Amino acid sequence: MKNRKIIGWSVFMIAVSFILVTVLALRSLNTVIDNNNEEMTTILASQIYDELNNELLTPIMVAQTMSHDYFLKKMLMQKDFPHDGETEEAVVSYLNSLCSGFNYNSAFVVSDKSRKYYTQKGYNKTVSPKTDTHDIWYSIFVDSNLKYDFDVDTDEVHDNQWTVFVNCRVENEDSELLGVCGVGVKMTSLQDILSKYEKRYGIKVNLIDENGLVQVDTDTINIENAVLEDAVASFKENADYTYTESDKGGYIVTKYVENFDWYLVVAKEETDAWGVYSSLILRSVLAFAVIIILLCVLMFGFLNKDWKELEIGARLDGMTGLLNKKTLIAETEEILSSFSYNTAAFVFMDLDHFKEVNDRLGHAMGDRVIKEAARGIQEIFRQDDIIGRFGGDEFCVFLKDVPENILYARLNELMDKLRAEYTDGVVTIPVTVSIGAVYYHGKHRITYQEMMEEADKALYKAKERGRDRYVFTKLS
Repeated sequence: MKNRKIIGWSVFMIAVSFILVTVLALRSLNTVIDNNNEEMTTILASQIYDELNNELLTPIMVAQTMSHDYFLKKMLMQKDFPHDGETEEAVVSYLNSLCSGFNYNSAFVVSDKSRKYYTQKGYNKTVSPKTDTHDIWYSIFVDSNLKYDFDVDTDEVHDNQWTVFVNCRVENEDSELLGVCGVGVKMTSLQDILSKYEKRYGIKVNLIDENGLVQVDTDTINIENAVLEDAVASFKENADYTYTESDKGGYIVTKYVENFDWYLVVAKEETDAWGVYSSLILRSVLAFAVIIILLCVLMFGFLNKDWKELEIGARLDGMTGLLNKKTLIAETEEILSSFSYNTAAFVFMDLDHFKEVNDRLGHAMGDRVIKEAARGIQEIFRQDDIIGRFGGDEFCVFLKDVPENILYARLNELMDKLRAEYTDGVVTIPVTVSIGAVYYHGKHRITYQEMMEEADKALYKAKERGRDRYVFTKLS
């Protein structure tokens, strides 16, 4: 009986606290909305930006990992790619595993020598930009000399469904073009994100290019067809979020998305602050109420836990598209077991202040930090270097036959590349990296475990000395 009274009073106090907090929150938010419409709409645009960024960063990483994959480059070096049925079957299997593992609409590779175009379904066509207008994308991308780009187009393999293709150059060690590879993301996956915000807040969201041509829109008829002239007029060089009020009391918020070379456009014809954010407030209230109910159920002992394991690919890290820990170790050990190079290096790194980002800015921002760090690491090191995510906010790179002065230069570039700040509009957290690097120059074989242990010690010293630095160790 006594326990029941305690539980009853606890539930009563929680309910009263919930009602008081809700009333105060509604009054405060109403005042904030009335007086800070620009700030609130910018925060909303920031939320949309983060979700789109997270959605498309992984395909970039996967496409770049494909372009660095020795398996794929070796096949593209063949004069008549693929030269036999066994090779063709291996390519199709490789592409199919990417589609099934990451739920992409398509994965593809084109040989620059034979111009044969393969997808996860097999041989598709021989690319001919001069005779087939649908193949013009290939010559445009190759001539641009970009490492990767985004191309919105219809997918011939899937009944001409609108698809966002990530195209990536495949080059040999002399930077000569071998072909183009990449993945295709369903347009509907991006439209679902935009539709969610449009319905919830009564706004219109688009992704457009620098000329205002619509690339992503919930209304399919506008894709690659409509031009948003008002949005182009609001672009400002080097601006973060540009807020422009319209004559009818509405607004346009624009933001340059550097990773995609597109602009995010959030627009509303008329400003009805309470109408825009009332659903947000109500959803927050409902979420809080659900939490209270769950706590009550937990107090009575009826809360059930239901855990679901996340399936990850056999080779790649599911979040970043880099090699996973198991594959990283296996490939490093394989090279070291038949070591015939003059030098080798192992770099072990850990992001500084990452836990603070997760705790204060949320796990969505934490995922963004991991993905952008992975992309930065990939841009610094060579195509034949072994790059992987070791776990959490830890990354490793194995380099063979690298001069000592080049390694120093790479480490300094990496420090600068990963030094960034992340914010939710209120709290700003700097993120840096601490690095332990081992450089080996000797004649006897060295094991992965030996290099990893020394790199771990060096990383620990870098942390002890204040972070945002690297410690360099030599072995012979």
